Amino acid sequence: MNLIYKGPDRATVISGQADGTRVYRVREVGEGRVYPWSEPVTVTVAHHPLSRAVAFFTVGALVFLATLGLIVRGARRSA
Repeated sequence: MNLIYKGPDRATVISGQADGTRVYRVREVGEGRVYPWSEPVTVTVAHHPLSRAVAFFTVGALVFLATLGLIVRGARRSA
């Protein structure tokens, strides 16, 4: 078993995982006591295909450019 995180926070994000299945367990350690491990939690990592990611990026870029165009157009009219 690999230790991924040790510390006081209660909401850790683990990024950069490849597609696949992971099993996690946690336990509390503090004030001289070590508590038992939790039941395992299985997490499945499945990324969007590259084509979908490119489509999301393209739509976002188009919305950004349209917004920028409206701002510039409005600034020219008010000047």
